[in-house]
Amino acid sequence: QIGEYIEELRRKLPPGRVPTAGFWPHIREEHNKILAPPVMTHLVYASGEDTPSQVTFSSDDLLEIPVVSQHEPGDATVTASSVEALATAWNEQGRGAVYLHKAPASAQQEHLSMVKDPWCAQLVLGLLGKC
Repeated sequence: QIGEYIEELRRKLPPGRVPTAGFWPHIREEHNKILAPPVMTHLVYASGEDTPSQVTFSSDDLLEIPVVSQHEPGDATVTASSVEALATAWNEQGRGAVYLHKAPASAQQEHLSMVKDPWCAQLVLGLLGKC
């Protein structure tokens, strides 16, 4: 979808206004080379905050400021579904086990607050204790 979006921007904006258009093919090429880490990986995430997942423009004028038109559960920065999809994709590569650690409802759910929450600290200390 990003490629389509970049092409749409190129059609609608003045020349030179879409710098990503020139290096988008390289981004795709590098993306296809990315492999999951070959080590056990633990992903910490939350799902208790509305997190922007879609923006909408009121017209074809892409210079206007869009509005957030869809939210998903997450930590107000990263959607929970994107973390879960990453874990699934990495596990399918079979290079190293990937474990998900979803913040309980009793823990802070906002991105920065979650990583400062005592729950997260205890989780990390517990994981380090297993090393």
